[in-house]
Amino acid sequence: PAAPLGAGAAAAGAPRAAPGIPSDSALHANLTSSALTVLRLAWMLALTAMSATRAANSSTTLRSSAADSSLTRGAPDLLSMRYMADMASSGESMPRLPRSIIGGACQHFLGMDQHDQTSGGRWLYDTHVHLSDPAYAAQIGSILLGMRRMHVRAMCVSMDGADSRASAGLAASSGGLVAAFAGVHPERAGRDDGAGVERMVDADPGAVAGIGEIGLDPTYHSSGSGEAEQRAVFGRMLALAERRGKPVSIHSRKSLGAVLDALGSYSLPGACLHWFDGGRAQLRRAMDMGLYVGYGPLSVYAHDKRSLMARTDEGRILLETDGPVAFGGCFGRRAAQPCLVPSVALAAASALGVPYERACAIASENSERFCPGAAMS
Repeated sequence: PAAPLGAGAAAAGAPRAAPGIPSDSALHANLTSSALTVLRLAWMLALTAMSATRAANSSTTLRSSAADSSLTRGAPDLLSMRYMADMASSGESMPRLPRSIIGGACQHFLGMDQHDQTSGGRWLYDTHVHLSDPAYAAQIGSILLGMRRMHVRAMCVSMDGADSRASAGLAASSGGLVAAFAGVHPERAGRDDGAGVERMVDADPGAVAGIGEIGLDPTYHSSGSGEAEQRAVFGRMLALAERRGKPVSIHSRKSLGAVLDALGSYSLPGACLHWFDGGRAQLRRAMDMGLYVGYGPLSVYAHDKRSLMARTDEGRILLETDGPVAFGGCFGRRAAQPCLVPSVALAAASALGVPYERACAIASENSERFCPGAAMS
């Protein structure tokens, strides 16, 4: 289905103050009870998947079973981290669990207590999410809490000048969990010419790690964002990124050819085709140009997306959610959050034919190479 890009975008207006993130002690207190509930439920499901001998073993066996290829290579469309996103939201009841949560995504959570020893402190990244969107306002503290627990950082893209300021504010108060991208989405090109974003970035280049969400999209022409306006704003944002040495996150729905043509005129440190929906020939062209390609929750339950991922150069794959877009399948039409990234990593492992841990390493290394500013301690 066509990607619902731009849905739930931040409304124009004064930026709101972004809340801080709780301390480690508060994090532990808020998550312990619900985390134990998840683990108990995971254990009950594990009992149905393992032999009686395995079921009688200790929790170490559960970790081993999660790594077992017969489970991690199970149908990825049945694996969802939506329970993990809810787990981080205090006061909400536990959602109905999918039939199987014993796999790479569950392993990611179960292994967090050994994270530093097993992964060298590696983080996963949601490389495209609208965390400054009003849809997240009431739960942003819990979302950040879950991100810290899950070792997931986010690149927060923006819709216009006001949203860019909100993204920068959120990044500044997130304790290194969020990196801001400033930009004007093609949907807003008829109302925002990008001058405000340009002034903001030029005044304080360190406030943002990248430029985005920017691009072209003919589906918005009828709503007042014409082709001429979109091309002018897109060019202005690309020139800004080139001048300031910032990576870009690009919207290219129904305009991939024109976007690729435009990118050839600029020298950028990194460019990602967010929510890639092109074909094999366009994917090959993007690879030849050294571009990154973003894959999201849709790849968990859409075979065609995993097929494209399998044909993408390993060093050019990025993971994203595009939240607050809601996804179907195992995600139950719930708004996406950064804590869904481990599920996308599991889909990547399936597509690439590599262990879950290797898929995480690939995604992490690619993300930090694409946007070094997001790799903060």
